[in-house]
Amino acid sequence: MKHISLFLLMIFPIMIFPYTWTSFGPQYIDTYDFYVNETGTFCEMICAEDGLYLYENDGWYNYSNGNLPVLSAEDLSGDEVLVIMAGGSWSDGIYKFNLITHVFEVLNWCYYPSFITYCSSNGKYYAGYYYGLLESSDGIYWQGVEYFNGKYCTTFAYLNEHLVVGNTGNIYGVHYSDDYGATWYESETSPHVSDMIFFTGETLYGIFPGDLDTSGIWMSQDYGASWYQLYYSYEMRCISTNFDGNLFVGWGPETFNRQTGVGIWDPVTNTIEEMNEGLPYLDIYKLTYHPLIDCVNIIACTNGGAYMLNNYQVSTNDENLVDNSIELNCFPNPFVFAGISTHVTFTYNSDRENPADHVVIYNIKGQLVKKISKENINGNYFTWAGTDSSNNLVDTGVYLYRLSIDKRNSQLKKILFMR
Repeated sequence: MKHISLFLLMIFPIMIFPYTWTSFGPQYIDTYDFYVNETGTFCEMICAEDGLYLYENDGWYNYSNGNLPVLSAEDLSGDEVLVIMAGGSWSDGIYKFNLITHVFEVLNWCYYPSFITYCSSNGKYYAGYYYGLLESSDGIYWQGVEYFNGKYCTTFAYLNEHLVVGNTGNIYGVHYSDDYGATWYESETSPHVSDMIFFTGETLYGIFPGDLDTSGIWMSQDYGASWYQLYYSYEMRCISTNFDGNLFVGWGPETFNRQTGVGIWDPVTNTIEEMNEGLPYLDIYKLTYHPLIDCVNIIACTNGGAYMLNNYQVSTNDENLVDNSIELNCFPNPFVFAGISTHVTFTYNSDRENPADHVVIYNIKGQLVKKISKENINGNYFTWAGTDSSNNLVDTGVYLYRLSIDKRNSQLKKILFMR
C-alpha cells in the first residue's frame, strides 16, 4: 500500500505572467526529466547527465553514482525512488535511491534502459532497455517479458487494461495488449514510435522520429492496434500533455529550415505553433510538467537545463480556458475509503439550469483516471467513490479533478485518497 505525505495538499499557487519561460533547476547541463516524488518524503528531482538533482534546503544538490547519467525516476516507497541510469556501459541499469541517505543501490543490470514507469492498471512496474522489457510487482525484483526478448523497448503507455510498448532499432514496431499485459500483439502498421501518450480519453498519439516522409505525429484510436500519420515534421523527439487539454511536442537538435524547440498543437487546424520566445535552448529531450503548481505549466528538459512555461493559453474560441469564477469544494478531504464517496460541490454564475459538461479525474502523473459525464452530475454537486473508469479502486495517493462548464474549465483541485 502506498502512503503519501499531507504536505502535498499544502502547495501554494505561484504568480503567473503571460507566456514566460523560467529557468527551473541547474543550468548548462543536459536535463532528461523532471519528477515529483508523491509517496512519503516529498521531493522535486531533476534527472541529468551527471546524476540526480534534489531540491533541498532552498537549493538544488547533485547526487551521482559514478557520474552516470540518470534518465528517469519513479516512485517506490516512502523514502526511496527508482531511477534508471544509462551511460552505455555495463553499469547501466535500474537503481534504488534513498532520499534521506542519498545512497544508490543497483537492483537490476540492464544495458541502455530507456524508461521506467509504474502501471496502476495492473500494479506492475515496467522498464524498457536495449534487449527487451522488464517487469516487477514490487519494484525490487525484476524479470524479462519473454515476448520482447531482443527488442529495444523505448516507450510505454497505458489506459485501463490497454498497454502499449514501442520498440526501435533496425527492426521497429508497436506492440499492444488488451488484457493488462497477459498477451501481446504487434500493430498492423507498426510505425517507429519513440514517445507516446494517451490524450483526450482513448486516443493515443506517438512520435515518429527522424527525417523521413513518415516522421511526425501519428495517431491510434484502437489502443495501438493500428496507426496513421497525423502531422508531418522532421526530427520530432517527444510529446506530452497536462491538465489543460493541450498537446505539446518537442524537437531535437536545431537544424536549418524546420520547426524547432517546443510547439503546441491545434487539433482543429492540425497546425503547430512554436512557443520558443525566451527559451534559450531548443534541443528538447523531454516535455513534462509540475503537477503540484496551481497554474497550467509545461516543463521543457533541454540540453541546457529545465525551463518552465506558464500561462500559455492560446485558444481563440474560449475552449479549454480556465475560469476562475468556478468554485469547487470537496468533503471529506482527505478521503478515506470506507464504502462511502467524497462529495464535490461547485458554484458558477450561469442562467442555465445545469451548466456542467463533465468532470475529469487525473492521477498525479496527469493520466486520466475517470471521466464523469453530465448525466452523473446532480445539480451543483457530484460524487467520486475512489474508482477508475473500470470501477476498480484506485491506489492511495493525490488525485486532481477539474469541472468543465460551457467549454471552460475550473482550476484543478486536489483530493487525497487513502485506502
